[in-house]
Amino acid sequence: MGDGASIWVLIGTMLALVLTPGADTVYVVTRGIGEGRRIALIGSVGLCSGYVVHAVLAAVGVSAVIASSHVAFTTLRWVGVAYLVYLGVKVLRDREGFDFSVPRQPTSARQAVRQGMLTSLLNPKGLLFFLSILPQFVGTHSGVGTVLGLGLLLPAMCLLVYSGWAIAAGTLGDRLGDDPRFGRILRYGCGSILVALGGGLAAGHG
Repeated sequence: MGDGASIWVLIGTMLALVLTPGADTVYVVTRGIGEGRRIALIGSVGLCSGYVVHAVLAAVGVSAVIASSHVAFTTLRWVGVAYLVYLGVKVLRDREGFDFSVPRQPTSARQAVRQGMLTSLLNPKGLLFFLSILPQFVGTHSGVGTVLGLGLLLPAMCLLVYSGWAIAAGTLGDRLGDDPRFGRILRYGCGSILVALGGGLAAGHG
């Protein structure tokens, strides 16, 4: 493990990544506004579970192997680009899903966890962190426990931040969820953010 200064730089980097709006934030906010705090909080657990998987893979060396392969790394990043754009377009077209005044089939706890985990597993932000950023803070002779311990800081931080988003979004949904204009603004805003994130990541390949 690196020195104290390096650890604080790593924590600062993680915090910046977690606080930057992305697919994770959109997922938690839309779940909270549309279905309340409980489902949003459960979805947050799913999101963090996906990052735990990333951390375990990094610890056993799978991420290092992928990062060393330009083809594999590039392929994974393009999968992330496609996923972000797909989510953005899906949100922009989902008029019914963002009409919160209409009763709908509630999302089960299992579905919320599964959707959250898939979102974080394919999130380019997570891939970038575990494939490119985390290795810079890990010594060449660091053991599995060290890498796993550092990697697990990210999902722990995510759980704290996303839980706050879930509670705030659930409260906002209670107050504004029945206003159709609010649903339209949220749909266009979230959809545009996701497409823009995908476009920005794609531009970074150039």
